[in-house]
Amino acid sequence: MQHKNDNLLERVKQNLMRGIREKLYRADIDIEFTAKLRLEQIELAYNPFHFPQSKYPPNKVTEQLVSLYVFGLVTTEAHKKYLKKFHFNY
Repeated sequence: MQHKNDNLLERVKQNLMRGIREKLYRADIDIEFTAKLRLEQIELAYNPFHFPQSKYPPNKVTEQLVSLYVFGLVTTEAHKKYLKKFHFNY
């Protein structure tokens, strides 16, 4: 818990600030809230109560959570680049 609350939280916040500076992430996000939400998403992905591996393969859960997280953060331009890079046909 200490590592999560100190090191990981800080790394996620740094990523968010960098993304905003580089105009990849929306400038209006609440960095503290979003960083904490991301850490909880990571834990949730491996919670067998919510996502039993027999029904939800961990890699698919993680993939979905990352996609939802990123789509919520990125600017319109970065969203287009993301879709193109990962070959989504929307």
